[in-house]
Amino acid sequence: MLGLTYPESTGSANFTNNHTIAILSAWLKKNRPDERVVFTQSLQELMACDEVWCTSPSETFGAVNDIGKVVVGAGKKFVVGGHHVTACPDSLKFGELHKGPLDGTELLTPDWDICGGVDKQYIGLAKQYVAMSSFGCPFACTFCSSTSFWHRHLYKPIDNFVSEIEELKLRGAKYVNIFDDLFALDIKRLQTIAERLAPLQMDFGCLIRADVVNQERLTLLGNMGVKNIAFGAESGSDRVLSLMNKHTTVEHNQHAVDLLVDGKFGAVCSLVVGHPFETINDLDKTIDFVRKNRDRMLVKVYPCIPFPGTRLWKRFVRTDNVNVRNFDWSRLRMEKIDWDKYPIMVEYERRRLIDVVENTKEI
Repeated sequence: MLGLTYPESTGSANFTNNHTIAILSAWLKKNRPDERVVFTQSLQELMACDEVWCTSPSETFGAVNDIGKVVVGAGKKFVVGGHHVTACPDSLKFGELHKGPLDGTELLTPDWDICGGVDKQYIGLAKQYVAMSSFGCPFACTFCSSTSFWHRHLYKPIDNFVSEIEELKLRGAKYVNIFDDLFALDIKRLQTIAERLAPLQMDFGCLIRADVVNQERLTLLGNMGVKNIAFGAESGSDRVLSLMNKHTTVEHNQHAVDLLVDGKFGAVCSLVVGHPFETINDLDKTIDFVRKNRDRMLVKVYPCIPFPGTRLWKRFVRTDNVNVRNFDWSRLRMEKIDWDKYPIMVEYERRRLIDVVENTKEI
């Protein structure tokens, strides 16, 4: 019997855990059809399994090693996958690494029943379902680990993706959050997906880049049922956007906001503060951007976190002499920040950074 698990995490880090488990279950059932596969977060139940497979973001990787110590100590096989361990394999103290799919044909339809049915995929009170039509991103922002994990932008076959959405509808879903890192980049692919999904009369949310927001794409997204669109503006300073290797500008960001608001989409914009070499002047420009747009859309501000696999991580390891074998991974938590553990990477006052992240409503 194969046991699947993940440690509980918080906020956005917990957003796709069940989706990941469902995909892993589908892969195991295809490749090891004679094995029974179960999902549990009970260590006692995991110990009844012959093997344990685990996934985890960086912030809960300490708990992964705790689980692995018990499983391996009992003479059982322990396998760990996901962005974190792929980018930072030396942080795995027990068991072995499992790398993700090599091409789009391995991106199977999730096995929703593994977590007790698709109902268990609800995200908080919003009851959103998660689906993905592609994995990875062709860009290489300094703070994003997606590129290092996937190595390239992998597209799920359109027929597979549409079938996944159709199954969700049959199971009662009315709203699906398409959680691709970058949905709608390929406009011909988007046109085909929009034509296939529009007859289902479902509602969707998706993620996009500011510099690809245009009227043609928004028309297609609206036709297929997209109601909410999120993008990472990241900063109100062109200088910082350049440091981030973002390949967008503040003008791109503002144009995207204007088009989304004019198109009556529910718009969400995220920003990152605390990037290395960001100055007080840069931060003031980000505050100005928030002030200008906070009444038009939902604006979220996050601290800059050096996740393994990113350029920022390499700098952080070098400047802070990080030893991944004994590092406190909870320091990389994006939400409910423990500021005493937060790896500050900038020169300006610490209090200023905390105020921006925690008090954006008062800006």
